[in-house]
Amino acid sequence: MGTKLFDFLDNTILFDDAALASEFEAVDDPRLRDELSRYREFVDGNLDDLRGEIDSASGGLKLLADGGRISLDLLSRLLKN
Repeated sequence: MGTKLFDFLDNTILFDDAALASEFEAVDDPRLRDELSRYREFVDGNLDDLRGEIDSASGGLKLLADGGRISLDLLSRLLKN
């Protein structure tokens, strides 16, 4: 059994190799927005558990969250870099 984070990421298009390689060209905007919302809800609902998983996994991993909302445009730019 994997961690909560691994289990979620294993079942999302956000980290799918083909989708990432094509910069999500084949994913329509409503589906991408829905998936980003699902990811945000997952993180918000599991934040304490995720922090624990990250802390125990590696001292080099950091969780950055300001509690605000990131725009789809900004996320797209971050994924391209």
